Amino acid sequence: MTRSINRRVLAVDDEESIRESFRAAFSPRQRFDGALASAAAALFEEESPPSANAPVVEFELDTAPDGKSALALVEQALAEDRPYAVIFCDMRMPGWDGVETVDHIRRLDARVEIVFVTAFSDRSVDEIVASLGANVAYFLKPFAIDEMKQLATKAVLDWNKARDLESLLDTVSRLSGTDDDLTTLLRYVLSQLCEWMGAHSGGILALPSRGRAKIKLGIGEFANLAEVPLPELDAATLADGSVQPVGPERLLLPINDVGLALIVGGTTRMTPERSYLLKLFLEHAALAIRNREDRTRLAQAERMAAVGQALGFVVHDLRGSIGSVQMLADILEMGHESFDFTLERITVLLQRSAEQSLDLIRDTIEFSRGEVALRLTTVDLSTMLHETCTMLRLSWPEGVGLEVEVPKDLCSELDEGRIRRAIYNLAKNAAEAVQGKGRVQIKAKRVDDRLQLEVSDDGPGLPPDIQERLFSPFATHGKIGGTGFGLAIVKQVVDAHGGIVEVITGAAGTTFRLILPTTPVGTPDADGPPAP
Repeated sequence: MTRSINRRVLAVDDEESIRESFRAAFSPRQRFDGALASAAAALFEEESPPSANAPVVEFELDTAPDGKSALALVEQALAEDRPYAVIFCDMRMPGWDGVETVDHIRRLDARVEIVFVTAFSDRSVDEIVASLGANVAYFLKPFAIDEMKQLATKAVLDWNKARDLESLLDTVSRLSGTDDDLTTLLRYVLSQLCEWMGAHSGGILALPSRGRAKIKLGIGEFANLAEVPLPELDAATLADGSVQPVGPERLLLPINDVGLALIVGGTTRMTPERSYLLKLFLEHAALAIRNREDRTRLAQAERMAAVGQALGFVVHDLRGSIGSVQMLADILEMGHESFDFTLERITVLLQRSAEQSLDLIRDTIEFSRGEVALRLTTVDLSTMLHETCTMLRLSWPEGVGLEVEVPKDLCSELDEGRIRRAIYNLAKNAAEAVQGKGRVQIKAKRVDDRLQLEVSDDGPGLPPDIQERLFSPFATHGKIGGTGFGLAIVKQVVDAHGGIVEVITGAAGTTFRLILPTTPVGTPDADGPPAP
């Protein structure tokens, strides 16, 4: 922790001699030698004078002659953000006695350590505990300086340890790292709490109303257990939010459906300070664990959404490839000769449709795993585009023209299956855009070191409201049964190739231009494109 240690001490006593004794006990020691060392030893009731190399614990001491003066000092200390770590208070004083003084102080500062220093008291220990709680200590006058300093040192260390734990708990509440970060930090804070409590085991539990509680995180005996027996807890106990004894040296702090279980030593006292920090830890830990579980559920939902999106892509494209298969089957049934198709040509197209369907399924699996990778091959653009047009014409609307313009020797390194899908989707959209009367053109050419593919129509153009979300899934316009995935697929394909999509639209029609960075390659051996 970067916070400096708080060593502030307040001594409250109506006798000046006692206050002077506190000053002698807690003021920084001087280095003595010779006769002065012997005098110092006698004055402070020590058996031997302090050595020159002895460690020195320096406290910051204030004193007050009565309860009201002490309260004013506490108010000032809190206003300056310099609270006292421990207050030594006389029991019998004029005005407010010790219990009344501490009661007023605790209303301002419930965290300060309290030590009553008295020769006798008008109140019993039970009365004091009932009024102030169990987190007070007692010391009898007259006191030895070393014993008083040991008691002050312990109280100061307890106060600072509690503040360090609070700081850790604040870190837990703000943690947004990985699951391992959260588990490591929660386990560390739980171990620190157990050490502070004198407990050797602790666990965060998911509490059912009865039966066995599941362990979310544990140390000691709870580290290797999945669940523990749970005594029946009524609704009032769960809502109470206080520490409950549930067996020999076993404590349970339940808050609604979560709990903190501890196995403690027989001398452990459950003070308000300890109850406060245990409850604070459990609240922050439960919130952090719920946030982690929510993040896990959200990540799962996002993965499922990604798979759903991929399936949407597949369903969109499968409708085309399966439709082509169905059309080719109808041609075979009705007689392929009348459609000017050879059996060999139909076989090739059927194989191409089957391959496309299998590629779609493969791409979906890769997409859901986040492993999308291009399969680049040397593609003859003329052959590929004329084959795509042949597939398109199997279900092409009457009254719509389809033209292809591509140099015979244009070849590039591309993922042929994905580019086919992109062109197919653009052409289908263009055919629907002209509304049964018009023309669709597919062009390919090389401009400098880039491949430029265009699909154009002479339809009415795209309305402004659809242009902003054109490439988003579910964006569709004027289509019956459309899924809105077609252009999202095109954008995905072009992005994967490192290219861009340009859209030119207006009253004269719409052009989608795919610009792909690619290196020219040699022309493969071919007899030229098949007849469209």
